[in-house]
Amino acid sequence: ELLRGASAQAKWTRNFSDGTAHSVRSWITYSDLDAPYAAFGMSTAGIEARSRIRWNDSHTVSFNLGGAYDQEHTRATPTSDWTKDFIHNFALYAGFQDECILIDDNLTASWGLDFRHDDKSQISAVSPNARLIWQLQETDRIWASFSQAKRTTPVSLSVIKSLRSGKRIGPP
Repeated sequence: ELLRGASAQAKWTRNFSDGTAHSVRSWITYSDLDAPYAAFGMSTAGIEARSRIRWNDSHTVSFNLGGAYDQEHTRATPTSDWTKDFIHNFALYAGFQDECILIDDNLTASWGLDFRHDDKSQISAVSPNARLIWQLQETDRIWASFSQAKRTTPVSLSVIKSLRSGKRIGPP
């Protein structure tokens, strides 16, 4: 087996004294597997922007917006063949989170929504979440939360589905 790859990430962040912050992050990765049983390369790239705005001492709102692209190139080997040479997916996502301190340093509530659309699956999803945290003392807290998410099949699992079976393995 020969496995190789590379990854890079860049991030810019700006923090303000009032607790407000903004950031932009981008990434790119590549990996390649060359083996008798499978040969494929995977690439991903994306960009994401986040903002946290502190409106006052007890209220903060956060936003995010991003997109990511995944692709896979497949190659035939002596023991495998593929129904597709190229599989890709583009995802867009956005969300917000609203956090309020209800009782100074003791009770915090937050709620938010995440939106996601995947090109490969043609699925768009809205995922709500909520959280309540009761700070008993400095080192102890009790919390309850609710979240919902819809996940789609990663591109790499789609590659496995596109593998043709029945190719005869020759003698060693």
